[in-house]
Amino acid sequence: MTTTPAGWYPDPSTPGQHRWWNGTAWTAQVRAITTPTALLPPPQPQVAPGKSRRRLPIWAWVLICLVGALLTLILSPSSRRCSSSCSSPASSRWRRTHPPG
Repeated sequence: MTTTPAGWYPDPSTPGQHRWWNGTAWTAQVRAITTPTALLPPPQPQVAPGKSRRRLPIWAWVLICLVGALLTLILSPSSRRCSSSCSSPASSRWRRTHPPG
């Protein structure tokens, strides 16, 4: 035999209301069925005007700038070019080794 625990249940005789079940029988206590209110999300903490919630420390910004500058120097096309002195010996060597003609 299964027993239903005591509590408010939809009234079998009157739609739109709850009746109290005491665990063995229906009682005379009734209440209107109310629609549950929607659960609202918890309120967000208030942030003072002009301040953000999360701020990076100054050292982090300095590190980001240094890494960016270093990557720019390493990856820039100008760092891959040779100056005129870089290509001169190779071209003059080639001319000396292989005379035109």
